[in-house]
Amino acid sequence: MFKRILKLFYLVVAVYLFSVALNNVMIPYNIISGGISGLGAIYEYAFNSSAAIFIFVANLFILVLAYFFVSPKYALSSVLGANILFPLIVALVPVAPVSDDIFLSTVFGGAITGVGIHLLSLSGSSTGGTTVLGQIIHKYTDIPYGTCVSMCDIFVVGLGFFFFGLESTLYALVFIAVCTLMSNFLGRGARQASVFHIITTNQSLMEKRIVEEIGRGVTIIDAKGGYNYDQKQVLLCVVRYSDVMRIKKLINKTDDQAFYYITSASSTTGGIVTNVSN
Repeated sequence: MFKRILKLFYLVVAVYLFSVALNNVMIPYNIISGGISGLGAIYEYAFNSSAAIFIFVANLFILVLAYFFVSPKYALSSVLGANILFPLIVALVPVAPVSDDIFLSTVFGGAITGVGIHLLSLSGSSTGGTTVLGQIIHKYTDIPYGTCVSMCDIFVVGLGFFFFGLESTLYALVFIAVCTLMSNFLGRGARQASVFHIITTNQSLMEKRIVEEIGRGVTIIDAKGGYNYDQKQVLLCVVRYSDVMRIKKLINKTDDQAFYYITSASSTTGGIVTNVSN
């Protein structure tokens, strides 16, 4: 029960953030960043009517298509966000610019949209629109799902260029970039880490110092050299970015002939990155 309430909370907050971005950034400044929200902004500009009405009708039509061409379960799972919460909250949020500075407003709108996308993924729901259209196209073509959604969004941005010109489109690109950076950071960036692979002749001391001085765990992997086939052991250590320079200095201090290389881990969970020191 608690998990369902939490997911509903994530959905409500996500939809609220999308509505603020639409009514306080996209519509006042004619910034069309794609999606059903972008079409709603164009509709409000062209017909001087509420974007909430357009979002409701358009999503209803898209969900009917999804019901028949994807699956009833997929369509019904999107009803709450797409056809109830989204148009309702859009109608409740007043249309007004969030700031007199269009650039700051664009960055703000992109940032909160990125946060909303992350929360929406946590909720396991959908707000309909181009994500559903992308799913329909993906099912009946060989085009990857992400590409299908991007194609739909590019089409909407193109309409924005037709209605509002180059400058608004350039701001839309800034909006999209900030949104993407924010959603990616929240999705995996906050848990990104660096992975050290270390080959040293002073293995025991290296392992001891990493654990005691840096406070990170070490995994030992058996390996064999490809030139003379001698047995080696590789020390594997996953650390946060803030520890990278400390590890480098420690390696050089312990064995200046040690070979090591660093790779990136997009996400870490569980006990991989540990801290055994205060």
